[in-house]
Amino acid sequence: MIPRKLHRPVLALVCLLAFQQAWGQADSIKVSLDSTVLAARRHTSTLVLGRAGVDRVDISGLASIPSVLGNADPVRFLASLPGVETGGEMDAGLHIQGSESAHSMVSMQGVPVYGAKHLLGIFSVFNPPHFSTMRFAQWAENSNRLGGEVDMSIPETILDKTVLDLSAGLISAQGTLRQPLGKKTALSLSGRGSFINLLYKDVIKIGNEPITYGFGDLNASLVSRPSSKDLLAFNFYTGSDAGKLDSKGIGLGVDAVWGNSLASLSWTHGKLFQQIWASRFGLDVDINFNSMSASVPSSIGSAGYKAEWKADYWSAGAESAWHKALLQYPYMEGSYNESDGSAELQTALETSFWTGFDLSLTAELSAHMTLRGTHFLDPERHNHWGVSPSALLRYNMLRAGKLEFSAGAAHQYIFQTGLSNLGFPCEFWFLAGSHAEPQSSLYGIASYNNTFHNGMFAVKADLYYRTLRNQVEYTGDVFDFISGDYDLDDVLLKGDGRNFGISLMLHKQAGRLTGWLAYNLGRSLRNFDVAGYAGEYPSNHERLHELNAVATWNGRGWSAGASVVAASGTPFTAPDSFYMMGSRIVSHYAAHNSSRLAPYFRADLSFNWYFLQRADETFGLNFSVYNATMRDNQIFCRLYVNEDRTFAYGPTTMGFSILPSISIFYRR
Repeated sequence: MIPRKLHRPVLALVCLLAFQQAWGQADSIKVSLDSTVLAARRHTSTLVLGRAGVDRVDISGLASIPSVLGNADPVRFLASLPGVETGGEMDAGLHIQGSESAHSMVSMQGVPVYGAKHLLGIFSVFNPPHFSTMRFAQWAENSNRLGGEVDMSIPETILDKTVLDLSAGLISAQGTLRQPLGKKTALSLSGRGSFINLLYKDVIKIGNEPITYGFGDLNASLVSRPSSKDLLAFNFYTGSDAGKLDSKGIGLGVDAVWGNSLASLSWTHGKLFQQIWASRFGLDVDINFNSMSASVPSSIGSAGYKAEWKADYWSAGAESAWHKALLQYPYMEGSYNESDGSAELQTALETSFWTGFDLSLTAELSAHMTLRGTHFLDPERHNHWGVSPSALLRYNMLRAGKLEFSAGAAHQYIFQTGLSNLGFPCEFWFLAGSHAEPQSSLYGIASYNNTFHNGMFAVKADLYYRTLRNQVEYTGDVFDFISGDYDLDDVLLKGDGRNFGISLMLHKQAGRLTGWLAYNLGRSLRNFDVAGYAGEYPSNHERLHELNAVATWNGRGWSAGASVVAASGTPFTAPDSFYMMGSRIVSHYAAHNSSRLAPYFRADLSFNWYFLQRADETFGLNFSVYNATMRDNQIFCRLYVNEDRTFAYGPTTMGFSILPSISIFYRR
């Protein structure tokens, strides 16, 4: 006999196993602090407006916002906030205040994650229930980055009971188990796997060409409190993606495998925090074009040590990291330019020291100051020094709201670039040195936020301006690997840039209906010191306008949500003409980024039906529709070769106009 108190958990698990078996998949596993029901009952938003944008987000509260394809992804959530722009279906990168995606530090428990997205832009590598909070800032105070910061933190509370979070749908299954190991230690395990091809293998396409794709994630965290002053935490993550595209029209096939792995061990003793960590991202792309082929591997890995001391109004710290990057280079076969490749391996050492303090100038006026100094020993063993000061001034006008002014300088010593027109994440990392000087930026941000109607509503406005030095953009294409003499320096544009704009937000924070409207108006411009590129051009990711609307209605036993994004099209460089020279395609291009894709629009719908909804237990179904308006959004433009060897150049869409899904979930 099964004890009565276990009837519902066992029933939920049986339903989950049956659902998984129907689709021929084994179980995956997921963790949650489970404030889903609490958030629904209190009808309050999970968003917390603070210094430098959104300060902290309660991850467990993300379940109260629209869950598309059974998943309330934290990176997609951030992309709907003011000052943050993202690309379309093939880009889950975050562009904070006009910066490149690689300009922002995305980390897990303070450890950098170099490839934070899965394909399609729907899922990031962060399995939400494994984490407790997400820290988001619009400027990088704690790292050498030109953009913002996103850090996912694991739970540090030692619970006295088992926490379980399970879900399975038509695209993926995930689960989390958080298990106390005595009174002072807790273990968290999470897993997620996709089976997109089982149902959608003929639906998900790039243009008219189907893609085969799958991904998986695994998290493990161990937290222990041996004494009241000590906290030990071990965190591990590994994830992998595999995708394949077969373009029969031009005889082009692309097979890509990529993935992340990281581990960290930290010790907090009173006000002292210490951590050792390692992180790696690897990408391997195989390209076949008629009888020619190329294998294009690349990777980046880092390992380091960090220490920080925090007092009431003062903090100081140091960090040293060793970087190792394998630069993209093709290993070719079947071409007149056949070679075994000569990939470049870079190593470098980055060491930083910093200090920060808070000042209370008057009852209404306060300030926060930081100073960061960095030494970078580049791959050619040249020394680079950077000093990054920053200051934030906050003026509390009480009922009239708060004004904030922040300004500072930033430096960055790693780059990300590469092909962006294949439909796969074929970008790679390289280190500052002979290929490009270290990046730097000066920025200024003015912010205003206020609440009214007894805290029911909040408004926020940001005005920003950033100057950028030593920026790069990639101008090559896939045919360079197979038909030409590849040289990285030949396909890099180098120059400076600037970002400026305004973002606005109206946020309903309480009540059965919660949500927000966020609007961005901004420019992201680049100028290059290269012959033939005189002038100023929009960056590859620039969206002049972007409007996001998010709404959730919490009923009794159910909840419904919707999200809408409308944005300007991103720039691209269109060719003027093509011709064939033997087996090689030669093209002449118009002005850099002088064309734009069509405007982007998408509406997603979500509905949760709860069979059981209590403070400590939830069981229900999620119904969702991705792209409910069935708009064929353009993702990039590409070359089409007809059977009569005539050429055409035009936009490519995702191939699916609508993506419905149903998933079952259980949380306790």
